[in-house]
Amino acid sequence: MCGRGLVHKRPMSEFMSDDNEKQARDLLGRTVDYRGRTCRVVELLDDPPALILQDEGSGTEMQANQHGEAHRRVPRNYTVALYHYNAAGEREVHPDFRALQAAD
Repeated sequence: MCGRGLVHKRPMSEFMSDDNEKQARDLLGRTVDYRGRTCRVVELLDDPPALILQDEGSGTEMQANQHGEAHRRVPRNYTVALYHYNAAGEREVHPDFRALQAAD
């Protein structure tokens, strides 16, 4: 059982079923619909398993420099976890990952 905030140090294959791993890898570089926003999948993290989405629309945010001062506008990024733990402590596919729809 895993509680919130605990970090797992296992290979991705131990976290992801073959189907979920294939689905996540197939989305790399593709355009997806995420909560009504058009985003591109730019990265797949393995610990914990998650996709990084970059907003393809007008969503931008200010990026700070090393001193914390506003520096430039950059596309907004979202992190979508592949899994989460329910109230019983069981690992499930995250609803946001399950809801991703390829738009291209």
